[in-house]
Amino acid sequence: MTGAARLSGRHALVTGGGSGIGAAIADALAGKGARLTLVGRRIEPLRKHAETLRTAYGGEIGFISADLTDAAEVAPYFAQASGERGTVEILVNDAGASESAPFAKTELPLLRRGHHHQRHLSRLHRPRRPRRRDDISQDGA
Repeated sequence: MTGAARLSGRHALVTGGGSGIGAAIADALAGKGARLTLVGRRIEPLRKHAETLRTAYGGEIGFISADLTDAAEVAPYFAQASGERGTVEILVNDAGASESAPFAKTELPLLRRGHHHQRHLSRLHRPRRPRRRDDISQDGA
């Protein structure tokens, strides 16, 4: 089975999908026929990239604007994406927050805030579908 055949028709949710590495990953997935939901804070880059991908590849490509640093927004946007394009089968956690401080002055809440949405989203994603032999888990979960 080729890579394109394994991805064709599968729903991929890409956080940070409006620009940078997330947009590049979304482009690669769309090129292989995946259905996409792009998620990020800035609606205009999401809208433009979704339109660019639809023009280039066709297919089912949507976007959701959400603040991924707000834990209360994670479950609703995940449910929205699943409702619009079906079960999320591929999860790409590429969004990030950019708070920083010198390491010696960094308090635990700041460290936790940076990756909370990724852990929460990964937990939402896992129980919705059976584990596949070709699954790759970036967060070790």
